[in-house]
Amino acid sequence: MLGVDGHDGLRVPDANDEYLFYQLLVGTWPAALIAEAQLDRTQLQTYVARLKAVMRKSLREAKQNSTWATPNVTYENGVLEFIERALDSSLSSDFLQSF
Repeated sequence: MLGVDGHDGLRVPDANDEYLFYQLLVGTWPAALIAEAQLDRTQLQTYVARLKAVMRKSLREAKQNSTWATPNVTYENGVLEFIERALDSSLSSDFLQSF
């Protein structure tokens, strides 16, 4: 698992949200990015933006760490940073390469 400690020692994302992230990756990875030796950065950035929007919506609808009525922006931003780091092709991400 890639999660990191966030503010107040809380794990961001928590185990359930991190698991959701992996499920979304497996179920929604664009066909255009499969088996590419070099990922198209534009397509990857578009995908990451869509994935982040889905995760924010999912976090709020789950009502565990954030809600629509009282969004936990700090937690949400931590999750979004986690997604960006995991899928940042410029970091030579071990996770992205193994995925």
